[in-house]
Amino acid sequence: MHSSARTAALLLMTLVVALLLRPWDHWEALATVRPVSLLLAAIAVVWLADAPKLRLLADPPTKPLILLCLVAAATAPLSVWPSRSAEVAFNILQQAALLAMLAHLVTTPAMVERLATLMAACGTIHGSIATVTYLRQELTPDGRVFGTGHGVFADPNDLALSLVMIFPFAWWRFVESKSLGARLVAVGSLAVMLAGILASQSRGGLLAWGAAVVVLGVKAKSGIASLAGVVAAASLAAALLFPSDVFDRYSSIVHYQSDESATTRLAIWKAGASMFADHLLTGVGAGGFEVAYGQEYLDRKGAGNVWRAAHSSYIQIAAELGIFGLAAWLAFIAAILATLRRAGRLLAASTDEAAAPSLAAWVDAATASIVGFLVGAAFLSRGYDFLIVIIAGTASAVLRQATAFSSRVAPSRETQPIAQALAEAPVSANQAYVGDLLRDSPAPAAE
Repeated sequence: MHSSARTAALLLMTLVVALLLRPWDHWEALATVRPVSLLLAAIAVVWLADAPKLRLLADPPTKPLILLCLVAAATAPLSVWPSRSAEVAFNILQQAALLAMLAHLVTTPAMVERLATLMAACGTIHGSIATVTYLRQELTPDGRVFGTGHGVFADPNDLALSLVMIFPFAWWRFVESKSLGARLVAVGSLAVMLAGILASQSRGGLLAWGAAVVVLGVKAKSGIASLAGVVAAASLAAALLFPSDVFDRYSSIVHYQSDESATTRLAIWKAGASMFADHLLTGVGAGGFEVAYGQEYLDRKGAGNVWRAAHSSYIQIAAELGIFGLAAWLAFIAAILATLRRAGRLLAASTDEAAAPSLAAWVDAATASIVGFLVGAAFLSRGYDFLIVIIAGTASAVLRQATAFSSRVAPSRETQPIAQALAEAPVSANQAYVGDLLRDSPAPAAE
């Protein structure tokens, strides 16, 4: 990798950490310089300085994400909130740039490991903050904790889903760690994130975590006993840490008819379905659900006299972007899963015993993360989520690496003994053998 590409990759890692920790939420002066746009521009300038060979549309998730951006931009003039819709379209464009950068710049298994480690570390920080906040009893009126800042770790439900999406990568670090110390750190990270999920008291988050853990268990193979042990230990610690009233809220999952929050969501989803039917082609505009709901679809009886978010990514995308946007969004999700599946198959067939098994385990972790997102997204408005774009970009990078591994042809059954003999013979013997071949070869004809 050229020095400029290494610098660009370092800036890219910095951007990922910045997106996860959002320091500009705590320093207003930093927010005024639009740090995400600034970092993206810096990465592009450094990266493109060496005129690298680009294959921007070669990665399966890229095309549907760009199509989603185009739909958001095309429908913005018809939106109930045009300026907000234009802003969302620009954010999706930035996400497409982030995906392309990840796919091109994360070129080695070591970089995949570094990225997963950074994600796990950021998840641990957010989980720790949520747990400490709960222990200090700095709670909302209904006894829940808020995360930090204004991003996808702020609202209790968003906090839970974000931790669910990062949890599998901490598990991957546990599986891949060789030393006892590293494994203990990974177990601590897993326990802290689970504590953060429980402290949020998000029922959708708990269901999403359960789905992710099931996928990890299915994919773990020989590691399923270790996974069961880690989950059991973390669950026991959580049971000792949190009082029974925390778990009482989770018990309402099976008795949703008597839960006000659940019935409110059902009313909102019904209104969202009507919104989608009424604006089938163009939607109400990206980011416009709350405005459209409050102005035209307010259900005072079922959801109160309050403007509401969609509380479902599927309803959100369908209502805001119409049938074409929904198709593009679903195609984006399908492309991520297809990328992971293809990468997994290539890595399973690879002869690279040094890197392929580790990357294959990362693919399993990423699959669990996406499944967790799909479950949690049914209860949250996370249709324009950047975390899933980070996973999509890294998955594209892993697929490129897996393709490179598969192109390295292993010695055939006939040539393997010769190759092994040459590898084991002294250098002088190999040189003598090559010399004999050259001496016995016919001389080239004179021109």
